[in-house]
Amino acid sequence: MLEIKKVTWEEIVSSYMNNPRDVKTIPLKGEGIWFYVYVENGNIYVENAKNHLTSSKIKIRRKIKKENFDKMVSLYYRRTKGESVSREATEITYNQVYWFGILADT
Repeated sequence: MLEIKKVTWEEIVSSYMNNPRDVKTIPLKGEGIWFYVYVENGNIYVENAKNHLTSSKIKIRRKIKKENFDKMVSLYYRRTKGESVSREATEITYNQVYWFGILADT
């Protein structure tokens, strides 16, 4: 089971500003893939992994939007308890797999 801890948007931004890095998606089944997370001008972005071969195939960098933070954190916590949230997450953002990886990493 994934560890559940409270995190703020500011903590996430600070973490990736100070230490941009590859992060792994956390699928419920199978192995995840790696993607790179960094901060530019106070915004969080994801793109293909820098240091892992099993990388995502992002064509252009994607912005992780702050306005989705509260909803995605709520879904992440529900997901860690075994609840299926994929459909809800997809309705909020196309980047849900990256959100879950980031939240698990922080």
